[in-house]
Amino acid sequence: MNRLLGIKMYGTYALVIGSINCIGNLALAVFVLKTTGNRPISPAVLLFWSAIGAVLFAAGIGVFQMKRWGRWLALATSSLSLTMAAVNLLKIPAAGAAQTAGFIAGYILFPIVLNGSVLWYFLKPEVQGCFE
Repeated sequence: MNRLLGIKMYGTYALVIGSINCIGNLALAVFVLKTTGNRPISPAVLLFWSAIGAVLFAAGIGVFQMKRWGRWLALATSSLSLTMAAVNLLKIPAAGAAQTAGFIAGYILFPIVLNGSVLWYFLKPEVQGCFE
């Protein structure tokens, strides 16, 4: 089984970030549910992102096992992240320039570059051929 460096890098990324997303958002959802009063974010949203983290983690497992479904999960999670970056374009804050620049870099540019690279890589014919 020939694992290309990009496959190893993505698999590691997906396992680490997926587990952090899943566990972190789940813990935050429990915390938000236990608090009373003003809830700045809905527990349902946190549970949704926790589920996305679990899917990303599963993609990492599938990619490391060189399974076709792992590649498809990688493509799906990257496509979702690109969609969310596009949605964030609509929510650019009208605050100061420093906040706007940070928002654009963290929530729009970084996800577009990262997930665009993942899509490009996993759609290459030589990478597609590695998966059974």
